Amino acid sequence: MANDYAALSVIDVVQGTWCAWTWIALCLIWKNLLVMLLLTIFRFREKRIRAPEDVKMMKDGTAHVSGGPSAVITTSAGTDVFTLTNADRCQRILANEAEYTPYFLVLALAFCVIMAGESTARLVIYGTIFGFGRILHTLAYLPLKNGIARTIGFLLSAGILGAMTIDLCQRATKLAVGASIYNTYY
Repeated sequence: MANDYAALSVIDVVQGTWCAWTWIALCLIWKNLLVMLLLTIFRFREKRIRAPEDVKMMKDGTAHVSGGPSAVITTSAGTDVFTLTNADRCQRILANEAEYTPYFLVLALAFCVIMAGESTARLVIYGTIFGFGRILHTLAYLPLKNGIARTIGFLLSAGILGAMTIDLCQRATKLAVGASIYNTYY
């Protein structure tokens, strides 16, 4: 009987730990999502572009370049033309992937641990939407060169990260509270 209580308290501690981890992940990931949103707002206010196709999204068509070292600015008939080489575009794609993919992989691992056996369908749906968003973002940078498609790809990816953090926090909190109540009454 005493061993049963010891095992239950260990389960309670583990679930409480995962609950704390998910809330910390939620705060950190949502902080970064907020900073990315602020960055987007500031770029549009200051008319700072990351790729030539972004000029089409600006209202008056004028923009300042915030490009890398090999971004080229040329003057043609009194207007500035901003170009990116394919190498620059690939570098930006890899930088973006390095920002978002680790978050997804860590959250997917947490899904496997916290929701073992009951999260497969959710994880497949989240993974499919996240993967589609990242692929759309990549295609929008290289062959499509379309700022709106790139924005949609980003929003899909960021939205999935946000949804996963909320989903994990809800489930981990429910497990921790349930284990705590179970230990109180039994």
